[in-house]
Amino acid sequence: CCSFTDFTPHGRCYNIPARQIAQYGWVLEYVDSRGNLRTKEGFGEAEGTKNAINIKALGDMLSHLRRPCRVHIHTDCRYLESVFKNNWLTSWAEKGWKNSTGQEIKNKDAWEAVWELAMDHELTAAYDPAHPYQGWILREIEGRAKTCQT
Repeated sequence: CCSFTDFTPHGRCYNIPARQIAQYGWVLEYVDSRGNLRTKEGFGEAEGTKNAINIKALGDMLSHLRRPCRVHIHTDCRYLESVFKNNWLTSWAEKGWKNSTGQEIKNKDAWEAVWELAMDHELTAAYDPAHPYQGWILREIEGRAKTCQT
């Protein structure tokens, strides 16, 4: 892995009878041990809301990190940005996955998985809906969807 990583997730939801499917993609940009800029991308599919899919993409990306990293998340999801800007993940973990009103948080299982994967890393986030990787990920997802339909 690296000392600094940029992570850009993006999802596209498709309504299919009786369930909502979301395809997601992410790009990890990092500097390798020789100082070379590298990228790694991943794609997946899951059921759920935009928030749930962003959490899934984050967990998927974190599972590819092999040593402690500083990860900066570029996202088009205000919720994901808020989780890290407001330190909610740590707060939820300390409160038994309950929010400030004592209710169990939504997507608890997914956040618990992210918490386990994130423990060795420093994560920050910024709302950045115009990040260049957003468009690339969306085009890749749409291209893959067309390939699957033919």
